[in-house]
Amino acid sequence: MTSQPAADARTLLLVGFHGTDPASAAPIVRDLRPGGLVLVPRNIVSAHQVADLVGGLQAVAAEEGLPELLIAIDHEGGEIQRLTSELGFTDLPSAHALGRSGDVETVRRLATVAGRELASVGVNLDLAPVADLVSDAGAGVIGTRSFGSDPAAVAQFVAAVIEGLRGAGVLACAKHFPGHGPTDADSHIELPRLEATADEMRARDLAPFRSAIAARCAAIMTAHVISPIDPEVPATLSRVTLVHVLRRELGFEGLVLTDALEMKALAGGRLAQWQAAAEALRAGADVLVFEGTDRALIDRSVAWIDRQVESQELDPAHIERSRERWAAARRSLAEGRQGADATPIVVPRGTGRRGSAGTPLDLVVPAHAPAGQLVVTLDGVPLFDAVAGSPIDNDARPIGPDTLFDLASVTKLFTALAFMALVERGRVALDGRVVDVLPSFGAGSSRAKSLTWRHLLTHTSGLPAALDLPDGLPPAAARARALAVAPDAQPGPVVYSDVGFMDLGFAIEEIWGTSLEAAVSELVSLPADLPRVHFRPGTHESVAPTEYVPARGGRLLGSVHDENAAALGGVAGHAGLFATAADLARLGVRLLQRDGSVVSSATLDVMTSEQAVDGGLRRGLGFSLWSPDPEATSHPLGPRSFGHTGYTGTSLWVDPERRLVIAFLTNAVFRGRDFEAFFAARIRAHREIVAAADAVATRRRVEAAP
Repeated sequence: MTSQPAADARTLLLVGFHGTDPASAAPIVRDLRPGGLVLVPRNIVSAHQVADLVGGLQAVAAEEGLPELLIAIDHEGGEIQRLTSELGFTDLPSAHALGRSGDVETVRRLATVAGRELASVGVNLDLAPVADLVSDAGAGVIGTRSFGSDPAAVAQFVAAVIEGLRGAGVLACAKHFPGHGPTDADSHIELPRLEATADEMRARDLAPFRSAIAARCAAIMTAHVISPIDPEVPATLSRVTLVHVLRRELGFEGLVLTDALEMKALAGGRLAQWQAAAEALRAGADVLVFEGTDRALIDRSVAWIDRQVESQELDPAHIERSRERWAAARRSLAEGRQGADATPIVVPRGTGRRGSAGTPLDLVVPAHAPAGQLVVTLDGVPLFDAVAGSPIDNDARPIGPDTLFDLASVTKLFTALAFMALVERGRVALDGRVVDVLPSFGAGSSRAKSLTWRHLLTHTSGLPAALDLPDGLPPAAARARALAVAPDAQPGPVVYSDVGFMDLGFAIEEIWGTSLEAAVSELVSLPADLPRVHFRPGTHESVAPTEYVPARGGRLLGSVHDENAAALGGVAGHAGLFATAADLARLGVRLLQRDGSVVSSATLDVMTSEQAVDGGLRRGLGFSLWSPDPEATSHPLGPRSFGHTGYTGTSLWVDPERRLVIAFLTNAVFRGRDFEAFFAARIRAHREIVAAADAVATRRRVEAAP
């Protein structure tokens, strides 16, 4: 391990490299010892691969005694976005489309989403936003990368992007100073010349950069252009532009990045291309960007800088000041991460999934449960479809999309829908008395005689929350014991009761004339086309195991977790169903679309409207409703949301306003029954899902705008 001298210009390099894995890319860090790296398409295969690559290279840097590498990427949106939806990231609208929308707050939210996704794979510097203005016609080489032609409007959008990225713990780099303007010349190929006066540029083109500085932008990238601010020298090499204007006039104290030094705009003229880096340092740049992999050019550029320092033609104080700004940027990163509302969302290595996306599932699995499935749809179209984990810890066999999970109390939704399907058929009245169908209900107690089905469906019956059926009791005897449980309180207040839904299951059997297992299949699963939703999975099926229960023979695999449902033979109105997230999401979509496959839209309106309230808890008929309590699973969703959770770590939520369905299945009881951390993780995951859904919905709306 060696340290670098204070005047070593390699510490100021931000370079491209070959390789997609740490082993192949590590030599660039060990041999060149740069301050940072640029990710380009040749380095990118998938979200997991990028996370592994960046993590591995940061580890190499640490081994070499180097500070944290700045990992930069072009992630503007539109045509310039290296990490796309094909890799599991949110596709962002172009700046032009967003500028046309006029919605600054949406731009800030989208930037936050982008920042979270970048941070999840280790990227800490986004080479965005573009602060360049275009002509009113939108022409020029910058084109749709610009927010528009109005300096004041573009200034607002630029600030919003910077604030959003910083809120996610990622540094922003506004570009290209002092403005690329509406020129058609491409600095990758030739040196553009801006046609304006210095006063016009100050009034117009510098406005977005002033806004960027006010928004505490960490970095600003130079433009390889001839501007009226210095009509003789390209801005990247102009001390007038970078020191007199950017530093002194505008007061910028952050990092000044050059645009890529291989670009043809700097070739020819009085300087050789390998001399440009030294001239950029002399002009006031802090970061020397070589996006390509021409190691000979990089080495020759660094050697020339060293010679300039040795001959005292380049003051080593330039390099030291730049090193101090790099250190300040790294401190800013550390501070930003502490305050960032961003949680890594890329699944750990070794887990299986459909698709390549990092998803909010990874906030929960495998940290709180060995396995999970997540299916999210937006307006009926899949947004996330992922599986992660293994049947048990460290098992090499991955969970698959067809693996069944114990739904626990999510079963209650199916019971409620089956019962309301019978109400629609005229087989039972919602406000009819329970004892008229179940004569032994409540063992003839006076309170039991007045109770209705509505009481059971809203948990307002006064029945106890649960009961403890003895081990070894035959299912018929367990049924009789459960039916005989009497209310221990007056009806009215909400007391969540498994017993009430056991009774609903018994009633469905009496009314429909079949077993509850057959009734749920005929009234719900078959009409809704849910082939993988059923009680008592077969031994041939893949099932996620749940808790280790010595009294029941060890690890539960394919046997219902709920003790009372097990005592009832594995089939009960309150618990017992197994399903996949795909089938559960399909049910959610049908409810969202109100397609009438199970119950009519009018019936569903009643089921998902407020029927009872207990503090922040709101109940429909069988459904849990949105809660204003921030600690509630539903809280990140919209106020018309409905769904249910299950004790094993399962849930289904439907947000009609967002047209969003979330089917989230885990086996969180695998390690026991300490749920506080899991509940918090699920709420965070819901927040991530809502943010991603809002970003996608915004992009669709913007792209559809005339």
